[in-house]
Amino acid sequence: MTLPKLTNLTVTNAGDGYVVHVEDDAGLVMELVATREQILLMDSFRDVTAIAGEDVRSAIEDAETAVVQATNAKDANGLTDLLSSEVLINSPANKVIGRDQMLEMTAKGEMTYADYVRTTDAFSLYGSRIAAVMGEERFSHADPAFGDGTVIRRYTDVWAKDDYGWKLIIRQATYTTSDETSE
Repeated sequence: MTLPKLTNLTVTNAGDGYVVHVEDDAGLVMELVATREQILLMDSFRDVTAIAGEDVRSAIEDAETAVVQATNAKDANGLTDLLSSEVLINSPANKVIGRDQMLEMTAKGEMTYADYVRTTDAFSLYGSRIAAVMGEERFSHADPAFGDGTVIRRYTDVWAKDDYGWKLIIRQATYTTSDETSE
């Protein structure tokens, strides 16, 4: 028996439960009342492109842009909402850091960028709560004390969705090329 793939699953809160609007790849449309566990089970049977009306790729791109904006503004408070409390990041100092260290580095302005350009090469969704983005970043340091010239690096960001939105949970960035003139 082949199970139909759900193509659209929209969930709205309805008191003690949820109202679920479901569409499958055969064109069947239905609405039902469900618990959170039932929704998660239904969600596992679909190819995800949109979650509850959300364009996931756009939401992730917006979150990635917000991370760069908060970092450049030295806005550790604004960055807090974008990072999982368990985030792991390979820092520019080639050390694995967590959320507290990232927020501290942000507040000190240790990772501010000028002329930042991101190119996304790959975007993948795993279920409805995990997304991975890979690509290239080009930038120069806003503070010459951290180097000058253009830096090019490959990156991988992994995002997880919780009840409050998409949070960065893993970040890896590897320097590939630069034309830095400082030592």
